[in-house]
Amino acid sequence: MKDHADVAVPAPVVFGIGLGVGWCLERCAPLPIGFEGRLWVGLALIGLGLVPSLVAVADLMRAKTAVLPHHRTTALRTSGVYAITRNPIYLGMAVAYGGAGLSLGSSWALGALVPVIAVMNRWVIAREERYLARLFGAEYETYRRRVRRWL
Repeated sequence: MKDHADVAVPAPVVFGIGLGVGWCLERCAPLPIGFEGRLWVGLALIGLGLVPSLVAVADLMRAKTAVLPHHRTTALRTSGVYAITRNPIYLGMAVAYGGAGLSLGSSWALGALVPVIAVMNRWVIAREERYLARLFGAEYETYRRRVRRWL
């Protein structure tokens, strides 16, 4: 048995592929988002998305536990941003992704966020949850019932 979450694809790769596919589709069959100020709103969303991600990473580092899912987890974090969402880093990535799609003016990139979230749920988060349940047992199950996966 592996002593890490054994995720199928790292989250940044999943989000990057979705954004890249959306950007390519936008070049082939444009569906532009044309409202005034979309760049600034998009940049604000990117900044907003960085907040929970960076706060969560700092929390994991303070706890001296793994930030990356292919390393061994040594502590279950349930307070701070982890009391709001079980996946603050991924939530932040999703918000930043939405901001990037908006900044690019790409309806395709924004639409690709739906399958990106589906892939994240199935091949990243579900594996992490099984690992954490195995590692922390009842403590994790109590946390899982109390705090939602995303929001």
